Amino acid sequence: MENEKIKNEKIDINIWKNFLKSIKNHKKDFILLAIIMTFSGALDAVFPLFSKYAIDNFIVEKNLSELNTFIKYFFIIIVFQAINIYLFLSMGGKVETNVSYDIRKRGFEKLQILPLSYYDDKAVGWLMARMTSDINGISETLSWGIVDFAWGLSMMTAVVFAMFRLNTKLALIALTVVPPLAIASVYFQNKILKAQRDVRNVNSKVTAAYNEDISGAMTTKTLVREEKNLEEFKEITEEMKMKSIRATIVSSLYFPIILVLGS
Repeated sequence: MENEKIKNEKIDINIWKNFLKSIKNHKKDFILLAIIMTFSGALDAVFPLFSKYAIDNFIVEKNLSELNTFIKYFFIIIVFQAINIYLFLSMGGKVETNVSYDIRKRGFEKLQILPLSYYDDKAVGWLMARMTSDINGISETLSWGIVDFAWGLSMMTAVVFAMFRLNTKLALIALTVVPPLAIASVYFQNKILKAQRDVRNVNSKVTAAYNEDISGAMTTKTLVREEKNLEEFKEITEEMKMKSIRATIVSSLYFPIILVLGS
């Protein structure tokens, strides 16, 4: 079985440029999805302003004369947001499925034209992992990554604009936490990337072991290698367990630090 060499360097932009070609076939869907998420992010930033207005006028001032109007507008915003959520979930799922289909189709076509020598040092399980779980990860990143980026960018822009409109000094004080957040994000990005690559590598070994043990079941029984195969599989799954735990720990450290800095 081939042990895949994992590169620990930074993310290669050129590789992602090749995958971004898949977006061209679904350009309209991606643009529509980005627009929907931009509106959704902007509306999310509006809700705290509604709460502020309700507290200042209905609780502090005890003025209920505009309560009906407030309820009407608040209800309209909720309906619009509910429609946005439905649209982005349906569009995001559609885009993810279509991108996954395109990448798998291109990958299968590529496998058909590769020379026989390519398969000499490539385990079937390794190839299966690339064509299944890895492609799923790429399609999810391309589709939902755009969703998160558009939503986060629009929401943060709207929030920062509202903060400066309300109080410039408090807004500047609140934004002083951005540089530490950026430093922490860059540091943990490299750690998380390496940990996830390790998990992906071991996952390839597990998939390869499944495939080879099932396809070679008759040979295994003929040579009475059941116990030996079981021991080898236990070693791989134990490695998978340790790598997964480490990746989870690294990821779990990042979010509390971000929350602490943000609060």
